[in-house]
Amino acid sequence: MKQQIFNYLYEFDNGEKKTRDEAIQDMLNFIGSDRYSMNQIAKGIGLNYTSTTSLVRWAKRNQLMYGIRRGRKYYFGAGIIEEDSCLLAKMFYDKEKILSHFKIIDVRKRKVDDAPNKSIIAKGHGVVYNQHVLDTVYD
Repeated sequence: MKQQIFNYLYEFDNGEKKTRDEAIQDMLNFIGSDRYSMNQIAKGIGLNYTSTTSLVRWAKRNQLMYGIRRGRKYYFGAGIIEEDSCLLAKMFYDKEKILSHFKIIDVRKRKVDDAPNKSIIAKGHGVVYNQHVLDTVYD
């Protein structure tokens, strides 16, 4: 059986039909180094809104574009962007600097069976559970 190759064709407003790769290249060329909303991208490249959302979704999934939210609107740009979740945390709590103060002395691997179960006390012919509710972790 022959392997079928699906070439997605997008029809632009001027009647021109392009494959997905050509349409994405047009979109990335239009965006350049700026950020645009979905409507602006659709009008800029001359493609309907639904097909533009499909292209943007595919490009984001394949890390050709990024989306960033400003207020209630999303703006899309070409390339990959990494935003720091908290700039102050990165400045004051540098991970490498903090880890350099610690030294690993010993590594112990234990199984669940090695630890005693202190929450269950067997008496007589039944199992009685411990009555300490407030401090069960440290008993």
